[in-house]
Amino acid sequence: MAVSRFPCRVRNVCRGLSLLVGLVVALLVNARGTAAWSVTCRDQACLQTAVRNASAFRGAENITVTVMGPVTLTSSLQLGARPEHTGTLIFRGNESQGKPGAFEGGHVVTAAWHPVQLLGIDLWAARAPASLQLGDNQTRWRAARQLYIDGQRYSRTRSPPDAVGLTITNATGDAAGYATTSTVPLAWPDPAAVELVSDHTWVQHRCLVANTSNLTAVSLSTSAPCTANWSMPVLGASPGSSLKQVPLTSYQACQQACCQLGAACKAVDFRPGSCYLLDRTYDGNYSPHGASKLANMNPANVPVMRSRINMAQPCFTDVQNNGQYSMTLPSFLENTANFTGPGQWFYDQGKGIVYVWPLAEHVQINSSCVVLGGLDVLVNLHGAERVELTNLTLAYSSWLRPSTGNGFVERYGTIFFANGTNLAMPPAALQAAFVSDLNIEECSFLHLGSWAMAVGQAVKRIRISQNLFYDVSGGSLVLGALNGTHETDPQLQTAEIVVADNVIQNMSVEYKGAPGLHSFCLRDSIIEHNRIDTVGYSGISYNWPLRQGPTLGPNATDPSLGFTRNNAIRNNDIARFMTYMMDGGGIHTIGRTVNTTLSGNYFHDMGAGAPGWHSVEAQSVIYIDNWSCGYAITNNVLEHCNATKQGYYFFQGPSEGTAHDNVVDGLYLRDAGSINPNTPGMPCNCSNVHDVVGPWPATAAAIIAAAGPRRP
Repeated sequence: MAVSRFPCRVRNVCRGLSLLVGLVVALLVNARGTAAWSVTCRDQACLQTAVRNASAFRGAENITVTVMGPVTLTSSLQLGARPEHTGTLIFRGNESQGKPGAFEGGHVVTAAWHPVQLLGIDLWAARAPASLQLGDNQTRWRAARQLYIDGQRYSRTRSPPDAVGLTITNATGDAAGYATTSTVPLAWPDPAAVELVSDHTWVQHRCLVANTSNLTAVSLSTSAPCTANWSMPVLGASPGSSLKQVPLTSYQACQQACCQLGAACKAVDFRPGSCYLLDRTYDGNYSPHGASKLANMNPANVPVMRSRINMAQPCFTDVQNNGQYSMTLPSFLENTANFTGPGQWFYDQGKGIVYVWPLAEHVQINSSCVVLGGLDVLVNLHGAERVELTNLTLAYSSWLRPSTGNGFVERYGTIFFANGTNLAMPPAALQAAFVSDLNIEECSFLHLGSWAMAVGQAVKRIRISQNLFYDVSGGSLVLGALNGTHETDPQLQTAEIVVADNVIQNMSVEYKGAPGLHSFCLRDSIIEHNRIDTVGYSGISYNWPLRQGPTLGPNATDPSLGFTRNNAIRNNDIARFMTYMMDGGGIHTIGRTVNTTLSGNYFHDMGAGAPGWHSVEAQSVIYIDNWSCGYAITNNVLEHCNATKQGYYFFQGPSEGTAHDNVVDGLYLRDAGSINPNTPGMPCNCSNVHDVVGPWPATAAAIIAAAGPRRP
């Protein structure tokens, strides 16, 4: 499948005629004499009328809606129940003037671009689309998070933390934000649109800045130099580098013990009952014990603080209280107007001005199509039955919650904390719930600002095949409902899903913790012959019930552990996974399943540890995590996947939730590393594991040849 880039939709000057033609319903009679009707649409008004007519239609005839060329949506297309219509509602894309049939949710920049200078850099600027205006009495414009020129995504400008005066040794954080040693934040054109991003092992938090202020060169601390930055715990050295361990009951006593050791004690790790006195500061990506309270000691030479970054709420409080890891020293800051090269953009939300540094192919920017991501949901199917989407493109969605004071506080795989401790998933360009008999075939999901597709609660008999998913901020597919773990009514469970022969490429472009494909509880389903290529986190995340365990002992059959059963993940080609995050794998499972097979998959060229990628290591390739049980793992191939913490497979041990009753039979390895001899995991019930040197055996070669999409 080729990735198609298509220019902006040309405004139709004959819109009235288009609408009139679009609303004409043609009665067709096929060879058998069965009546059917169809409509051709070129705009949203026509589509909405067609949907209303279909909802009221009585009979068993099929209804076909042909989408001619791209249609710009100003609101989500709602496809609901059709009580009296027992036929199939078909949406089919058709090319018009060289442009594919498409649902587009973006904001097109129509204002003229003109050359400007911003912070000493030569750029191009234009007024944001009028659709982003909030009204005459509003001082700011609507947010925008993605920009595309001629179908190519540009990166938001970013700054490293030390460029704005934030470092491990001198940054001081508190409940409201940070003090810094630099005046750079005071020169930001739009401080309230700057976003602090914090990476932690498998999650990435995002919180907005509220404002900045001048500190008029105040000191970091007026107290004695021997104090600890308890308000800003950071990740870094492990307790293994401690000078000594002292049995203490308070972090204040822990700090005092460090002070008594003098300059040799540079940091502390306090856990209830234990105080570790460390001989080096936290400066790496260390995952602390869950109950740890960490701090570096303030240096004797107290730095001078020159500005303050005040953080937006409630995000900054939520991330400290609820987040999987707190937001300490940010990994980088986005939308800072710090241009460093072509292919970048900045949005001054206060003034409604868009700035770009064009790539060479876009220097004639007034002849290019510039689009900002727009709607969060393009197509919403709720309660629909018998719907088919074919040969359609869905493009230019977004998700704006991270650009509000709520921010994005991640738990796992883009699951985020919403309203305190409640968990939620981001929206998808196509969402389906309480839907049956849905077929999505030969469609393209391109340039999307969140997830591409989500099929949630009470979705059954769905086929998703031969589609292209490309350039997505999140991942391709969410299968199942995050909050559907406890569902015992078979009619309300997610079931009978087939995901086959799709190409999934360039996922987690923005939200690095997104897996290529994410499933929650589902049953009687198949994920087969897909190609997943280039993902920030795991290739496939499977199951993840909200209650993960225990799955041993008297609770083993507890319904609250989920209904996942009778599923197959087979013959998939999964490459360049784990390019950014850690503690994931080619496939990552959590929780109980019954009769699930992982077979014939080809995992290769893992991103972690490879040149050009951010991630240092994955946890494993076949990662059977907390309380996972019921897996038959047969005849899989692993190649060029050697940068793992635990080895090519890992079965979680008792400390996190014992993985049990899993079987491996047939595993072919080449340049796949080795099992960590000190692994905390469970031993593998393995047979026929082959570490191959030289050509692949015939069985492995056949698995590789059969993996990925089948040719029609």
